[in-house]
Amino acid sequence: MDADDSGRIPLNEYLDVLTRRQHGEAFHEVELEEAFKSFNFKESGSFGSIELRQVMSAMCDVEINSKEANMMIEAAATTPGQTSISYEEFKAILFWRAPPAVDALVPPSS
Repeated sequence: MDADDSGRIPLNEYLDVLTRRQHGEAFHEVELEEAFKSFNFKESGSFGSIELRQVMSAMCDVEINSKEANMMIEAAATTPGQTSISYEEFKAILFWRAPPAVDALVPPSS
């Protein structure tokens, strides 16, 4: 990501990474660091809902409200009540996989 070293990750580069992720390709550590930096622009070592909203709006043209952003941060946080997420928590989000679907138990027909 940030192939042109502009300090920004254009939407097409960001979508390329997401597409590769969907196809099971691994992220490179440099890509993860660059992606995190786009959220952690204050260089505090973590980012919260305000930064999440700003990046989602600027990069993806996605407007999320503060409640939605807070819910996303809380879901990613490893400690209840946490208002920001670290690089390690950010990586955990990217490597998360949905659990395999469980077939509903169907009662036997009589």
